[in-house]
Amino acid sequence: MGLDPVGAWPGIDGNMYADNEKSQSISVIETQTGTVTNTITLGYKPGYVAQHTNGEIWVSDATNGEIAVYNLFGGNWTKKNIPTGSDPHGIAFSKDGKKAFVTNQGSGKLSVINTSTYSKIQDIVVGSKPNGIALKD
Repeated sequence: MGLDPVGAWPGIDGNMYADNEKSQSISVIETQTGTVTNTITLGYKPGYVAQHTNGEIWVSDATNGEIAVYNLFGGNWTKKNIPTGSDPHGIAFSKDGKKAFVTNQGSGKLSVINTSTYSKIQDIVVGSKPNGIALKD
């Protein structure tokens, strides 16, 4: 594990994803053995981790007001940035995987993201300091 692990999030691939604040990384943990099998070096303090059904790892970056999307290609992690708003945190995906919903604690808004174009569709004002998010089927 990295330094100062704060949260652990289940992936759809059977792994756990732990966010390490001080080492600014994500540890990929194989749940059957408890072994760290990979590390995503971020360069910022992670807030939340979610895995899309296509295998992408989505990480909230509150410092820079964006979501970083990571893919593993040939043993290397690639990254796409999606600007969301002030202090993004919680991430949830629609049942069909076409949209991501991101809570922005600093702006009191929920960003709706198109997951295929990696672009913000809209912001919805939801109130003071939205943190986590859960979607109802």
